Amino acid sequence: MSNPYIIDRPLTDRDWFVGREQTFNHLLKILADNEQMILLCDRRYSGKTSFINQLPNYVREGYRLVYITWDPASQNHDPLWALLSAISDITKKPLPDAHQYEQDIYAYGLAFLRQVCGQGTRNITLFCIDSLDAKNLAPDGTWEHVIGVLLDILASLPSAVFLVIAEGHPLEVTSQIIKALPSITLRPLDDQEIEDLVGVPARASVIFDYELIRQVGSLTGGDPYLIQIVTKLLFDNRGSSSWLGPNAIDYVLQEAQQLASPAFAHLWASASHQAQVVLAAFAAMTGHHGVGSLEDVALYLRRQHVQVPKADIVKMVDYLADREYLQRLGGGVLQFKSELFRLWLRENHLLPHVLDEHRLYRRTRIRRPAPWKGKQVDWVGVLLWTMALSLVAAIVFLWQGRNTDLFRMTSFGVSKQTPIPTAGVVTDTAHVSNIVYQARLDNQSKWHIYLIKSDSSGRVQLTEGDHNNTNPVLSPDGRRIAFVSDRDGNREIYVMGIDGSNPQNLTRHAAEDWTPAWSPNGRYIAFASFRDGNWELYIMNSDGTRTSRITENTSAEYSPAWSPDSGSLAYVSDRDGNLEIYTRKVDDTTEKRITFNPATDQTPAWSPNGSWIAFASYRDGNMEIYVANADGSNPQNVTEDNISDDLGPSWSADSQRLVYYSNRDHGWDIYTIEITTGNRQNLTAGQEIEQSPFWGR
Repeated sequence: MSNPYIIDRPLTDRDWFVGREQTFNHLLKILADNEQMILLCDRRYSGKTSFINQLPNYVREGYRLVYITWDPASQNHDPLWALLSAISDITKKPLPDAHQYEQDIYAYGLAFLRQVCGQGTRNITLFCIDSLDAKNLAPDGTWEHVIGVLLDILASLPSAVFLVIAEGHPLEVTSQIIKALPSITLRPLDDQEIEDLVGVPARASVIFDYELIRQVGSLTGGDPYLIQIVTKLLFDNRGSSSWLGPNAIDYVLQEAQQLASPAFAHLWASASHQAQVVLAAFAAMTGHHGVGSLEDVALYLRRQHVQVPKADIVKMVDYLADREYLQRLGGGVLQFKSELFRLWLRENHLLPHVLDEHRLYRRTRIRRPAPWKGKQVDWVGVLLWTMALSLVAAIVFLWQGRNTDLFRMTSFGVSKQTPIPTAGVVTDTAHVSNIVYQARLDNQSKWHIYLIKSDSSGRVQLTEGDHNNTNPVLSPDGRRIAFVSDRDGNREIYVMGIDGSNPQNLTRHAAEDWTPAWSPNGRYIAFASFRDGNWELYIMNSDGTRTSRITENTSAEYSPAWSPDSGSLAYVSDRDGNLEIYTRKVDDTTEKRITFNPATDQTPAWSPNGSWIAFASYRDGNMEIYVANADGSNPQNVTEDNISDDLGPSWSADSQRLVYYSNRDHGWDIYTIEITTGNRQNLTAGQEIEQSPFWGR
């Protein structure tokens, strides 16, 4: 499969295009209100041309589209004449005598455009003027005059609409006439749109792990162009892999900065010189990772011995936030809109170089401490320190000569404190069981498998080495763990003891194998494999023998979950255009779709009592854990974390609680939740990244 991610041209109406639905709906509403002059203004590489190229899919009936690409470098002394000439060339309608134009511009323009568009309102011509420079939309500028003339003409010509596409930030448009026009704005993609843009085009060849998709969104700030760059590189660097995990992002960062450099250079050049100083300082603050406050910037500049007035810093931080270089997180905290842009700044615009280039602010000399000679000695202080040291020495001497028989102490131990529950859950110690999960120290580390008790005690690492071990599931008898490892060069299904001993490769196949699930009767392991050219479900005996394929579709199927009687599977498929949950009998080809929502539904888990299926879904705008009846009816959001993501549910043996992973505490941790009360507990609160838990029976 060729790389489906496009970065070298605008998207056409035949390319995979994601998002902007709200913007298209806003445009359609403006048109329905009979507005005839509309402004779209955004920066270079923001997708403006790709957006207007999709218009045939939205304004099909009653509109004729005419695209006019304006050369921003053109210094035409009369842009209205140049515009009318361009319309003539495109529509093949001849221009009247130019002498008439000089006599009466309004009458000439109205007559010509009426010839092009007609006089009725049944068929409307929508002129899209692309690539104007926003800086030219200034008071008393030539384009302010052009827009004014066109507005006068349109008042007598209901069959024409002009969509003006300007390059630059909307704040650069200073003409009051043009600012008063109805406008549309391109916003960053949301989480669901990011997942669709990353995952859908290449789904037949490769599956992107959710954590990897989240990293792409965080790295790019939801910018479609940057997303395409990063995902294109991930696709090119995947090798023979048909599944990409979070580590994959580390190998494309440098090249992504290089490919995005023209966009970032333009963004940098668009900022004022004072703002560039603050940007360079904000990017350079060690350990802040693109997050900080105005006070942090001021402190950093002082430590660099740069004299910047506080008023300048306040003004420039507001400037950068208003122009969306930075985004406000609340409480005075700001963050780079794109982490990739911050990384590029750190490499290409060091603060000392920016200061030398602009010479706006002075750098003070570092004062070196004066030598000892010539200093007055504080003899009172010396005397006090001498007395204090003598007193300490006397105490030590007396302590060593004590009678030790008077001091007898029994030994004691300090136990690890259980993390405080988030919502006051009381742990039932009579039903403590094992939970396994994958974790790593940071984004550069390898994944390894851990075991922890359901009361958060007894945490132990089970795997080690320079390879990834993921997706652990416990056997029904609790003695073994099936998991995925790339220790033999590609992802395979392994089994090891509950203590991490005796790991064995069960699949031994050149293709990728993934998402193991152990049948409740202990006899089988279901898993997804790419061995037949796309992700399909397979079943093998729990010792790795007698592997058989059970799904046959051109779409992707993965993430199987067994019913309690070991007779059916729930799983994920995209056969109907997006990820949904399906079920089927193991010995029957009949398949049933049980979720029906345009958002992603994934990672099903069948409750041990057979009554419910839990799954993760995007249907509320972020990932939440849902519980539905086993037939998919009556889905209920049980996590309700509006500002975080919750994924990977697995049931407790009594079907009353779920274990899952969430970033609600600003990092990925393992949680349990009671489905009836919503009470939850963070089992792993700490600095590590913990995901994909499985609750043993």
